[in-house]
Amino acid sequence: SSPPASATTNYNGATATADFTIAKADPTYTAPTGLYATYGDTLADVALPDGWAWADDTTSVGNAGTNTFKANFTPADTTNYNTVENVDVTVKVNQAEITPTVTLDGWTYGQEPNAPSVSGNVGNGTVTYTYATKGSDNFSATVPTNAGNYTVKATIAATTNYNGATATADF
Repeated sequence: SSPPASATTNYNGATATADFTIAKADPTYTAPTGLYATYGDTLADVALPDGWAWADDTTSVGNAGTNTFKANFTPADTTNYNTVENVDVTVKVNQAEITPTVTLDGWTYGQEPNAPSVSGNVGNGTVTYTYATKGSDNFSATVPTNAGNYTVKATIAATTNYNGATATADF
């Protein structure tokens, strides 16, 4: 707070002095907009404009969607203006990417087909496997039975917090 100021006046030879304080004003501000994050980030990963800071930048941005967090605004002129705390600031949280890998060991004609497996499906989206002759884009759910070279494609569905993806492997 500012030091007290004083005013002095003279009237008919008498002097009177009064102390007074000029209080800081609350600044005019506009909460930041257009802020984006990715699922798994913390607020420390979301840059704010000059003068703004997150109330707690270790906070998770939460699930994908639109989430609101508290931020503080410190004006450039702190001599005359107060810091404003706990302003609601909205952040759009996007789904995270996944990078799956699919593997499938081949087998001999006439044997029971091996099952493919996928790793890197951190979002746990539903996995659908399709197959095609190697070099072809004509994938189908039918597991090949004839001898030859094939490609398996794993299609992972999107979930609330993760984008879907595909992965292929030859066998």
